[in-house]
Order: sequence, then C-alpha cells, then structure tokens
Amino acid sequence: MSLVGKKVLIFAGRVHYFLRLENLANSMKEAGMSVRMLTADNCLNIDPSTEYLIPAEVEFIHSLDYLKNVGSVSENTRLSLKRFFGAEAGITVKDRLSSYVDPYMLAYSFREAEECLQSFRLILSEETPDVVVVLHENSFWTKSLAYLCAEKDILCVAFQEGLLRHRDQETHRKQTTSAEYVRHLLVWSEDSKSAYIAAGIDEKKLSVVGIPHLDPLFTILQDNDSWKKLRAGVRESSGFGTQRPLVVFAPPILSRYEGDPTRAITEMVGWATINSINIAVCLHPLEPRENLDNVKRAVENHESTKVFMGRVTLDLIAASD
Repeated sequence: MSLVGKKVLIFAGRVHYFLRLENLANSMKEAGMSVRMLTADNCLNIDPSTEYLIPAEVEFIHSLDYLKNVGSVSENTRLSLKRFFGAEAGITVKDRLSSYVDPYMLAYSFREAEECLQSFRLILSEETPDVVVVLHENSFWTKSLAYLCAEKDILCVAFQEGLLRHRDQETHRKQTTSAEYVRHLLVWSEDSKSAYIAAGIDEKKLSVVGIPHLDPLFTILQDNDSWKKLRAGVRESSGFGTQRPLVVFAPPILSRYEGDPTRAITEMVGWATINSINIAVCLHPLEPRENLDNVKRAVENHESTKVFMGRVTLDLIAASD
C-alpha cells in the first residue's frame, strides 16, 4: 500500500508529545504523507503552542478553531455538572460546588472535556485523516481522541511512552488502559510486549518497533564521521569541550526517582570532580521549574557539572562516553 498522500494527524498538545513524535512526523513527510500536528488548550495553560510549536515552525491546527457552537458547550457543561452532583433537597449545584471543591477547576475540567469532545469530532469529520497518532492513550486528550477515532472507525496508533514501571500498573493499571481504543500499540521491546500482554492487552494490537524518538541518534551513531562531528560540536556548544570524558545522567521526574535523587547527584558530582570527568545532568522535560533551579544551584560551584532540560538531551547522550 502506498503511503503517498495519506493524511495524518499527530496530537502534540504537550511539549513532550511533540518532542517524542517530531522525528516520526518528519519521516512520514519524507514518505509523501500529509502530516499536521493537532493541539488543544488546557485549563492550567501548560505548554501553550507559542512555547514550542510556533518556534519550531511546524504546521499545526488548534482544536478551538473548529468549535462552532460555544453555546452548546456551556449548556452541556452545566448539564454534566448537574448530573454529576445530583439533586438533593435544599442543596443547589452551586452550593455543592463551592463547599466541595474549588469550583473554577472542577467546572473548567468539565468544560474542557466538552470543548475537546465537540472539537475533536468536528476535526475528524472535516479533516478526514487516514490515521491519527498519539504518543500514548493514557491522558485526558489522547483517551478522548482515541475513543472518537474508534467511534468513526479511523485508524489510531499509540506508542509505549517510556520504561514500564510495575508500580504504575499496580496503582493505576497504566499498562491495562494503554490500548482501550487505539487499534495498534507500538512498543519498544519483546519484554515490553510481554508486560502489556500480561496486563491484558490483546496481542494482535501489539508490535515491537524499537524506540522511534531515538532513531536520529542511532542513525548518527552508524556513521562514524557524523558522530565525531556531532560529538565535538555538542560538547563545545554545551561548554564542556573535548578534553575530558562526558557522562550523562538523565533521571525520570525526580519525584518518581527510585532512590534519593539529591544523594545520587551529589555522589556523582563528587566522583566526577575527583576523576576529572564532566557530568551533564539532563532533567525530564516535565520536571517542575523549581526543581530545575534547585539542582542548578546545588552544582553551580562545580565547573565539571552542568544541568540541562529539553531537546539537547539526546544530543548530549550521543556526545557522551
């Protein structure tokens, strides 16, 4: 089957979705497919498109551009809130909201859900994509989008987002809920596939494809000349130079680190100082800004250690020893 001309929508409503799927989007374009990113607002204004999609100069559409009947969104939100809280004698919905939980956040969550459901339905009808790609199905937006794709019989594909943690399955059934509506779940390894099968995912949905967002890194590493040039360029631009060995420490979000991240970083910095080794601490893209600042302050007196966050991580890994 030819891929030329096939229409693809890739949900990129968070910056890490975009970073993980950008290479896939470029590969699809090279294969002749028509690819656009899709984004949506969120009530906390996390990762607005102005911070990453517009600076990256990628073509994208916004869910709210397709929303035509705002009045129905407000009315359906009101009805949803009323159904959710029910009706008790002498107690209005307003009273229950104000006494139970922050009304702005709860009300906006319902409204956001209604906005997404209406706009996503309209997008799928008007854009008629051949395939919709989501990083994973375990989020507010992607679960809704995958459901609507199944409703309209549109192919929807998801990926294994990261290393599988058994505690996520035990506490949130994260693996079990990873492919409720997507037609295919593309995973990193046979071990990952086995974990998903053990969690109840239909084996027919699973395919082992490796780690797509690392493809550029592996491509560079296969060409020794390209790797040497990248290695030297990244080390110079990041302030390390090429004289000392470089070690990259790229932990998960520090609150999920299995151990004491402060102790780990402290011991690593001490080891690097004694052995004349450079350390690049590359924090997770979703790490709170406060933690980033705290880690930077903790290592600011150690010239051999620098702290990074964002797209430079893969380049530093490629340039490391």
